Amino acid sequence: MRYCRAAVGRVVVACAAVAAAIFAGMAAGASTAPPGQRLIVVGESLLGPSVRVLDEKGRKVGDLASQSGLNGGVAVSRDGRSFAYVGTLDLFDSLPAVIRDQVPFDLPAPRPQLLYESFLESTMTGSWIPLLQGPVRGGVPVGRPAWSPDGRRIVVAEARRGHVRLYVRKAGSSASGRLLTSGRGRDMNPAWAPGGRTIAYEHRDRRGTDVYAIEADGTGVRNLTGWHGDERWPTWSPDGRSVAFAATGSGRSQLYTLSLVDGSVRRLTSGLGNATHPVWSPDGRLIAFSTDRDGDNDAFVIDVRTGRERRLTANASEDLVQDWQRVPDPSRPRLRALPSTGRIGGPLRLKFTVDDQSSRVRIEGELEYRVVNGAGISVGGSAGFVGQLFRPIPGKVRELVVSDLDLGSAFFIVDGLESDGAEEPRPHRFCLTAADEWGNVARSCAPLRLRP
Repeated sequence: MRYCRAAVGRVVVACAAVAAAIFAGMAAGASTAPPGQRLIVVGESLLGPSVRVLDEKGRKVGDLASQSGLNGGVAVSRDGRSFAYVGTLDLFDSLPAVIRDQVPFDLPAPRPQLLYESFLESTMTGSWIPLLQGPVRGGVPVGRPAWSPDGRRIVVAEARRGHVRLYVRKAGSSASGRLLTSGRGRDMNPAWAPGGRTIAYEHRDRRGTDVYAIEADGTGVRNLTGWHGDERWPTWSPDGRSVAFAATGSGRSQLYTLSLVDGSVRRLTSGLGNATHPVWSPDGRLIAFSTDRDGDNDAFVIDVRTGRERRLTANASEDLVQDWQRVPDPSRPRLRALPSTGRIGGPLRLKFTVDDQSSRVRIEGELEYRVVNGAGISVGGSAGFVGQLFRPIPGKVRELVVSDLDLGSAFFIVDGLESDGAEEPRPHRFCLTAADEWGNVARSCAPLRLRP
């Protein structure tokens, strides 16, 4: 995800159209709601792959500022606060063009890496660089990683010396991981059992692709399927008693569940198209999946008990289901911007109150201003600024201090009209956004009065 921005002191000036799109649809805080679950989907667009967060009805809750490609994968930690993904981090390409043009040589393309981010950081406008980057040692990660239930370990497929095998790493660490699987073939797309002892994965060799299971210590390898055709993308039921997967034995890829208690098999989907990328929801009611029955992949959910399907996305691009996010508190932070004052050319002290069930929130904001351009036309725009982390305290008035503010000397674009800075912009209102640890976002605005 890239943003149109230029540095002005500590202030980040963003294109007004981009800021409007980012903040569209955000409202002020809501009351506490019961625990929920959200779906992570990688989608393809004209700007490249994007990572979206959807609720159970398919409504977009937000976007994640990661660069996971369609061939990578996203996995959410069990507490719902963090996610890991296989993607590329190209810091050079993220720099302004005026800086990139000064480099007299081409840099090598970045290779895929296992990256970590938090929903607290990645759902806000100023966070486009991952918090942690790794592994920096080891092979090239491929496919979708998986978190251990306790959140301490990550298992991921890595290509090393011509083999693709599973490695277990300490979450967030850059150290080389421990080899989990061995032998001939390719092992990918692991899924950690809820109890933490077993890992299911897909194993491909010259006979086809089957779903295997292995203990987390590397013992007890066994084939769970061995059917005619290919079985891929295993996912565990929350009670650990069943595994769902996609299988091609019927000619097309369809979804099945396998009971690990009595060995019974149940087919979930049928008809035209291929059903792939199944992920069992945290509450056990639904399995989300992708299907190309309409010519391109869209996201669906199916009720495990009734078999009733519901479509979540409908577009002309690829939507590949990745993982569910557990959301203990799906309510937005209770944010209220308060009328504030500041000095022209000096620091602004933007006042607000914020309350939330999480232990910290991230506050960012933008100034709304008016400026008269060279043609004498009054136009409006906004300047976004990097925020800070705060601990929610009910009723306490907090301050976000914005200093080194000198928009009068900046060159910026407002609604497609250029200003050379001859007339100083006059901020008249500010808007704040707050994101909590599960990515819930609220927005509130208040008037701003400037003193000489």
